[in-house]
Amino acid sequence: MNNGRYVTWTKQSLSEKGFLRSRRVPARSTLFVCIGSTIGKTSQTSRDAVTNQQINSVVPSSDYDADFVYLALNKISERIAGLAGKQAVPMVSKTDFSKNKLFVPNRQEQEKIAEFLTVYDEILAVMDKKLQLLTQYKKAIMQKIFTQQVRFKDERNNPYPKWQAVELSRLFKKYTDTIHVDDAQVYSQVTISKTGKILTRGLKKGDQIGRKRQFVINLKDYPNTLTFIRQGVFDGAIGFVPLELNGYIVTENMPLLSMNTSLVSRIYFTQFIRTTAYLRDVIFPVKPVGSAQTALHEKEWLKQSIWLPALAEQENIANFLLSLDNKIKAEEDRLTAAKNFKMALLQRMFV
Repeated sequence: MNNGRYVTWTKQSLSEKGFLRSRRVPARSTLFVCIGSTIGKTSQTSRDAVTNQQINSVVPSSDYDADFVYLALNKISERIAGLAGKQAVPMVSKTDFSKNKLFVPNRQEQEKIAEFLTVYDEILAVMDKKLQLLTQYKKAIMQKIFTQQVRFKDERNNPYPKWQAVELSRLFKKYTDTIHVDDAQVYSQVTISKTGKILTRGLKKGDQIGRKRQFVINLKDYPNTLTFIRQGVFDGAIGFVPLELNGYIVTENMPLLSMNTSLVSRIYFTQFIRTTAYLRDVIFPVKPVGSAQTALHEKEWLKQSIWLPALAEQENIANFLLSLDNKIKAEEDRLTAAKNFKMALLQRMFV
């Protein structure tokens, strides 16, 4: 029940003998999770199926359209999930589930509403598939670009120079002139997620900022600052601090590295650190598969070498990948807007 409205396949299946011994749930029935962390999730069967006891199956009688029942039940799923209350294993009993009411029009209007919204669901599925394919394309083309299977050419259609092996210490230097602070000021404290997203927490003077030493840096003077969490760099917790921040505070567990913009493009390196080439050239050499090592000091990180194209080719690569990012973001925004529109329709139809 994780791939949209319809359950079209499952990781496990039954033999014919096992299926005949189980309670059959007809195609187009509505499935509603009533136990566990995914309580309230709804789906619709695309073929005859069986379920375990975590799922309530709603099989409509002849007076009710199956698609309408799914849409109406999906609309109130959060309200039903709220009946579980706070407990170790959230659960809505079959009795409490059955007490909920759906307000329905006559069968003919049910069918018209269901047909309209089902077509809209199909449109959403197409949009979602387009987004998935675009994301997969970017991932595949990045793999080819950063392994040099795909190369760019200059404006005269001539190939760029060969890529060079460059030690990261030539591209980045650790700041030595950061300011040591003893208490919080009007800066933001920074950390990084595994996806490389910079997360900030506003601080005011007098806030406790931990026992480790803290540093603050003014990004107006240092516009290309790379940082990572030593304990998280193996998991992808690395990225540039956003330029819009006036300053920030980090613990000594997060090194501050200035980038040599005459050799490497910020946009290019932002894309590169999300590739398998980065894992191959930088991470795997210092943390072999199966290693129990949990932290990486910047001294070791800076000793690693990467294959680097000429700056002009970097900019072409960066602009190309950035254009794909913009297309992906546009598709994400379109899909979000379409889903919000559907929710607004449901709100008006199922009051």
